[in-house]
Parts: sequence; structure tokens; C-alpha cells
Amino acid sequence: MKIIKIILIASITLIVLLIMASFFLPSKLHIEHSLTVKTVPGIVYEQINTLNNWNNWCEWRKKDIEWKKTFTGPESGIGASYIWESQKSLVGNARITVIGNAPNDSVCIEFNSSDYGSAFGTFHFKYSDKVTTVRLSFDSDAGMNPVGRYLFLILRREIEKRVVHSLSNMKTIAESIYATPKKYRGYKIQEINSPEKIYITKKGSIGWDKVKKFYSQNISSVLKAVKKARLQLAGSSSGLFLEWDKSKKRIDMAVSVPVKSNKAKTKIKGYETIVI
Repeated sequence: MKIIKIILIASITLIVLLIMASFFLPSKLHIEHSLTVKTVPGIVYEQINTLNNWNNWCEWRKKDIEWKKTFTGPESGIGASYIWESQKSLVGNARITVIGNAPNDSVCIEFNSSDYGSAFGTFHFKYSDKVTTVRLSFDSDAGMNPVGRYLFLILRREIEKRVVHSLSNMKTIAESIYATPKKYRGYKIQEINSPEKIYITKKGSIGWDKVKKFYSQNISSVLKAVKKARLQLAGSSSGLFLEWDKSKKRIDMAVSVPVKSNKAKTKIKGYETIVI
């Protein structure tokens, strides 16, 4: 009985000491990693904003190829969720949800795990010199939870390693997509980042079979209006397709002429200015 009492007291003392020691451990986990990808921001953005793509590069997935996965909400963007369930302790059960995004600029996610708590991550994309820099900031706060603080201490290196490997996997996929020639009906498709352009336009909602007629009826008047306003052309005229309705076979189209001017000063009565 005396031995049991000693063991009990020692156990309680150890637990108290561990709890007290936890308050000297960091309560917050911050991990940051960046890398460059030889591609345009749109391809990287799509890999991250569409959660189904994570299945191809997320390092947690590689630790258990038999885990159960479920997608809820929209296919991509805010509200999209990726849920996984695994019997392996270092994978566990978790949910990733897109909680914010800005096309080709950033994606914000929330990570919730029944085993490791919650965290928030933000991917930022910056394009320069034909490469996209991807920077991930990952943050979690254990607060006063002593278990959470010890988990940060134990798992930090493992999480950092998986973040680095995941982004490296994503880089390989994104660069492969960018390097693969895209074609449509025999024509090569090339994605490029071009400087901002200002267009003077005449818009209309028309049937698919009226596109050519609408363009020919309006291009002359747009060119005359640009000339009358003494604006300098910045390229060839074109048709901009703004909305495409397959079910009704209708399209919102803008007959457009690019001009060299400041947006604030580019206003012509009867026409609309569009900046792309």
C-alpha cells in the first residue's frame, strides 16, 4: 500500500511539473517556407485553390495512400473543404477549408484536426522574371493548453519537413503543366502575363450566331469615337467575351479597341471603359 502511495504521489508530482514546465514552452507555432516555380501564377493558384489537386502533392497523403477522403462545398474557392480520415497516428483525421482567396495572388486556408487542433495557412504568389515565388505562412496557437505546447515541441520538425516536401511536389506538377504544350483544335495555347490595358468598348448580349454581325456593326463606331476623342491606339481591335451561357447559347460580348491613356481620363459618352 505504501509503495502504491509513493507511486501515486510521484506520478501527480511529475504531471504537475510537466504542466508547469509547459508554460515556459512557446504557445504559438509559426512555420514559413517559400520557393520559386517556373510557371505563371495562375497554374500555382489553381493547384492550391482547387483542393482536389492536393491529393496529388500533399505530403500527408503520401504517408497513408489508403486514407479516406471526402470533398464538400464548391469544387474550388471559398467554402471548399477537403476531409481525410486515417488510422495512422502521424496523419490522423483533419479538414482543410479555403476561407479566402484573391485570384493569382493568394489563398487562405483553415486546418482543423481532432488530434492536433486548428491552424491557419496563407499562400502568397508573386510573379517576376518568368517565375512565380510561392510563400506559405502557417500559424497555430495552443493558448494555455499544455498538451498543445508539447505537441508543437515534438512535431515542429515533422510539420516543417512535410510542408517543404509538399510544396516541392506541387512545384514539380505546376512546372510540368506549364511546360506541356496546350492545344485546342490544332492551335497552340500559350499563357502569358501582359501589362494592364485600357479598352474602349461597346457591349451587348447576343446569340452565338450573331457574334460576327455584332462585331461588324459596332467596330466602326468604336474606332470613330476613339479618333474623335483624340486617343492613341495601343493595338488591334478585338472582341472580348465576358460571359458565356451554354444552355441559352448566348454571350455577353464587348467590341473593344485598346488605347493609350490614363483610366481616369478615358471616358467617352455612349461607350464603356474596361481595364484588363
